[in-house]
Amino acid sequence: MSTDASQLQKRIEDNQGLVVSLAKSIHRKLPPQIGMDDLIAYGQLGLAEAARTFQDDKGASFSTFAYYRIRGAIYDGISKMSWNSHAAKMQTKYQQMATDAMQSEAARNPAGANLQENAQWLGNLTEKLAIIYLASHGEETQHAFQAVADARVQRPEERLENEEIQRLLQSLLKTLSPQEQDLIRMTYYEGLSLKDAADKFGKSKSWASRLHQAILERLARALRQNV
Repeated sequence: MSTDASQLQKRIEDNQGLVVSLAKSIHRKLPPQIGMDDLIAYGQLGLAEAARTFQDDKGASFSTFAYYRIRGAIYDGISKMSWNSHAAKMQTKYQQMATDAMQSEAARNPAGANLQENAQWLGNLTEKLAIIYLASHGEETQHAFQAVADARVQRPEERLENEEIQRLLQSLLKTLSPQEQDLIRMTYYEGLSLKDAADKFGKSKSWASRLHQAILERLARALRQNV
């Protein structure tokens, strides 16, 4: 076995516990018909991809790098399963897109960043996750994105505020370019993963991920200015 192959195999062997841990954590949030073995199998695919593509000179540890690949691969696999809960599908889509956002933000926040930079990073990530949540749970997605089954009961004033923010977001989405609107439609409303959407455009997943991040940043700024 070559040195490179040996190193790749060691990364995979050393991180089996991470795959199982993530699979168990995600499994607890899913309907009982979703098997743990399936989640572990999807996680193994993510780990293998992480082992192949990891670059030591980028600053992050392999386990941190692999965490997002494994998590994303598991949710990617779940999204391809055939099951009927709209609320669960909606939550899966949110988790898929959140994983991509977190991975991108982690890449921008090198180890050893100071407290101010960490606070900025957390603020940026929180805003992006809020946009993802709003888009995933938007009212205009009809039955594909119905109200979350386990959502808490809201007071009337809370409901009105949320409805107003949803209307504002839908208005802001219309200001995007046709290509950007197509990406949002495919990934949030049609249920495609970023990779599947990228294939539709004839582009790479990294291209779709970068465009998705740019859209989130613009929407977050616009929403902040209008709320």
